[in-house]
Amino acid sequence: MTKFNSKTGAAAGRKSSRKNVPNKTPNEIREAYQLLIENNLTKMKTWLNKVAKDDPAKALEIMLKFSDFLIPKLSRTEIEDVTSVEEILRMNPQDRAKRLLELRSQINSKNRESWTSKKK
Repeated sequence: MTKFNSKTGAAAGRKSSRKNVPNKTPNEIREAYQLLIENNLTKMKTWLNKVAKDDPAKALEIMLKFSDFLIPKLSRTEIEDVTSVEEILRMNPQDRAKRLLELRSQINSKNRESWTSKKK
């Protein structure tokens, strides 16, 4: 019997690697969950209405939790060297328009970087 150490562990990892083969489990779970939701939509509506009758805030909380699974979240974009709103309002119209275009460009650039890194 071979002793387990970092070398034998690395060798086992290389043997078990499935490069370029997608992991089926998350997709299967996602599809099963979607099917479960679709098959129980009328029941879920009834359950949600019952909860809302006693506690509307709780019903809204439940809806928000479900939306986490159904609606993709947008990534946050941070911009360094942001000019304050007050500073922008004090600018003359030409400088204000120029600064707003610079900020919009920075946001679009960051969003493009984020989008392309997620696609990889």
